[in-house]
Parts: sequence; structure tokens; C-alpha cells
Amino acid sequence: MKREYFLTACCVAIATVVSGAARAQSSDKGIDPPQRPIVPPAAAGTPLAYQFYGVLDEGYTWTNNRVGGPVRYFRQGSLVASKIGFRGTYDLGDGIDALFDLQEGYDPNNGTESTAGQIFNRAAWAGLYSAKYGMLTAGRQYTPYFQYVGTLTGTPSYMTGGTVGAHPGDYDGLDTSIHVNNSIYYQTPNVDGITGALEYGDGQTNGTSASAGSTYSGGVKYVQGPLTAAVGYLKVHNTGLVSGVFDPNASGSFTTSVVNQGYVSAASIQYVAGAFNYALGSWILGLNVSGVTYTPGAESLFKQTARLHSVGGVAYYKITDKIDVGGDFSVTKAAAANGITDAAEYTAFGLRQTYHFNKYVSLYAIEGSVHADGMTLGKKGAGNIIVAAPVVGDGQTTTPSSTSSQQMYVVGAVFVF
Repeated sequence: MKREYFLTACCVAIATVVSGAARAQSSDKGIDPPQRPIVPPAAAGTPLAYQFYGVLDEGYTWTNNRVGGPVRYFRQGSLVASKIGFRGTYDLGDGIDALFDLQEGYDPNNGTESTAGQIFNRAAWAGLYSAKYGMLTAGRQYTPYFQYVGTLTGTPSYMTGGTVGAHPGDYDGLDTSIHVNNSIYYQTPNVDGITGALEYGDGQTNGTSASAGSTYSGGVKYVQGPLTAAVGYLKVHNTGLVSGVFDPNASGSFTTSVVNQGYVSAASIQYVAGAFNYALGSWILGLNVSGVTYTPGAESLFKQTARLHSVGGVAYYKITDKIDVGGDFSVTKAAAANGITDAAEYTAFGLRQTYHFNKYVSLYAIEGSVHADGMTLGKKGAGNIIVAAPVVGDGQTTTPSSTSSQQMYVVGAVFVF
């Protein structure tokens, strides 16, 4: 059955392919340089350019099984996260710009912040940029791992979006779930199509090891003609100051779901991923691989190193200037460890259809499905072996299905301003 389900998912995802090459190069997550804000030109006679910007994404959602049964509800950010922000640049002369970006996520259904008490939960950073010397920024930032590799997977809005396009539970952080506080980020200038970046997040803990609570990330991207390829690395360290959980005071953060809940007490979590996209006229095809290693420590609830890895594919096609469609598929497997012999396996696929009135307003429909097999660890860690439960992308991370499959359908609209 697993083999038949996998083959069906692959065929459907490949048959329904995604938006045109021109649109794919300008995703809201695919800024090049990835972190440099794009703002209107400065007014004549002033070196300052700034912009208030945002997105409102609202959709009506149906899920076949959400913790026990079908549910219908309104949901924000199914294709593009709802957000508002301020960004700008200041020309310092000699080809150097000062730049900043402050960005907050919000829920248009009730007007609340996406993260209570954190006004700029998505980004809050400032720095310097030079086409000759590169970019140096500091603050709360995304990782090179995500910005280089994640933008070539199913998570960008021009593919299927992270709600259904992320690997189950976004366990590998290839959507926007991982942020790094107290971080310094350097990106190299573009040399013959090659760009690289490094980031360090300081744990700011006292009396523990130098790496406690710290985060390290790096990535390299290559763009040449129709080919875009990238590799990324990320390692997030727990502080070692609390037992049984991942300390929220660590510099790095990540999404927890039934896919990885048994391992969130890890001493460190290592992410490695690679992806490429290839443009063929109005088509773009791509493959991606990722792997996550959870290493236990003295305060962890599990004793043996745990690993998960995914292999996936994406495709898109531009039907007309106003209509594009997309698809992705992936297979995620866990390694046997911590008393588990029949390790969890997840097969997922997602589809998207979008009609663009103009560059500001679009209507969309997305569909996602995940099937789970095998066993995994529950919240109590070692000894708490449970049946693996499916979650669609990062759209159902806290609401898994009580059966072996979960489907999610959304019809919505996106307004960009």
C-alpha cells in the first residue's frame, strides 16, 4: 500500500505543475540578496528610501480529520503569511547602504499578533550592504539554510506554499519556522553566479559552554542561466539549563509537531539540505533533499541519536499571464532508534492553483495530503512509543489527524500592499 500511495502521489504532483519561470524568480521569499529589502528609489535630493509594506492572506479551510474529525474554519496565511513591516535604505556613499527591516506577522481573523507579545516576530534587523563587499546585518533574522535552500522547495508561494508544501510539520525548517535571535549575518557579494552566507546566533547564557544556546548556519547558492542550486547547513544548540524541553531562551527556535515532538529535548539539532530548480520555458522542475539529526544530552528525554530525512520534488507551469498552477511531493523517513523498529514514514503531496487579477490581488486554491505509517516517540520521549500521525505541511502542526491520513483544502485570496 505504501508503494502504491507513493507512486500515486508522485504522478499527481508531477502532472499538476506550477507557475511560470518569470513569476518564480520573484517570490516573496526569494529576494536576491535573500535578506536585502527591496524599497522604492529615494526621492530626488535625499539619500533615504523607506517603505511600509504588507500582505493579507485569508482563506476558508476544510480538513478531513483534525484531532478526531472534520473541521471547517477561516485561516490566515495559507499561501503567503499575513504580515506588515517597515523597511528602508540610506545611501552612505561610496557604494555602501545602511538598511533595515522590521516585520510582524498578524492574524486578520482577530487582529492579533502571530506571536503574542513579540511585535516583530518575523524579522528585526539592521546592517550595511555593498555590492562590492557584501552584506553584514544583526538582529532577529532567518537563516542562510532557509533563505538559500527553502526558496527552492515547495514552501514559496509560487510553488504550493508552506501550509501544504512544507515537509510534514516543517520538521526540517525549510519554511519560515526557524528564526535566530541575537544573530550576526554576513553574505558575500555575487561572484560569477555564486553567493554564500554565514550566520551566528549568540546563546547569551552564563556559566555554560560556549556553544550553549547558540545557533550556526551557512549556505551557498549558484545561479547560472536556467539552473539555480543551493546547499545549506544549520545547527541549533539547547542551553542545557532546563530538562525535558528545548529552552525558549536559546537563540534558535523551530516548529514542534507530532513528527518531532519526542526529540525536542535534544542537546543539539543539526539540519543539512540541498535543492535545485531548472527552468524550461514556462516550466520549472526541481528536486530537494534534507536531513535532521537530534543529538541527546544529559537533560534529554531520549537516549539515542534520532534522524529523519526527506526527498522531494517540485514543478510549476505558467498557463497564462494570469493563471499558474503548482505541485510538490515528498517522502520523509525516520531511522530506527530509541526502541523503535518500525520507524515512521510520511508520504505527502500538495497542489496549488492561482488566478492573478494583477500584482496586488490574487485568488487561490490549495490542496494537501499526507499519509503516515510506522511508529515514533511521543512527548514523553524514550519508552513513549506511539503510532505516527500525519500533519499536512506546517498548516496542521498542532492538529494532527487521528487516522493514518490527513487532507487539507483551502480557497482564499491574497492582497499585497
